[in-house]
Amino acid sequence: MVTARLHLLPIVLAVALPLLAGCTGTCKNVSIKLIEECDLAWQQELTLDDFQNQCEQQELHYEDDPDAAQAFQDHLDCLLQTSCDVLEVDDSACFDEEIYIY
Repeated sequence: MVTARLHLLPIVLAVALPLLAGCTGTCKNVSIKLIEECDLAWQQELTLDDFQNQCEQQELHYEDDPDAAQAFQDHLDCLLQTSCDVLEVDDSACFDEEIYIY
């Protein structure tokens, strides 16, 4: 029975991998989520473009440090995957001391 289902694995992966790739946080999709979907613009009164530009500048800051770059990517992924309700109540939900040292 298990071997009968193994032939479905390539089909499942072909469908699932593109969907999972869409879960990776980018400055653009995290900015859209936080500003437009979660309506968290009030915290710093930033426009979508301002927020995205600041995110991209921070991302560039870590490009020479692979560990910090991965921590920043993990931070973006966390922001993208965490619900707006949690982010609104707990602004440290995705905090990482490796990328926020002060």
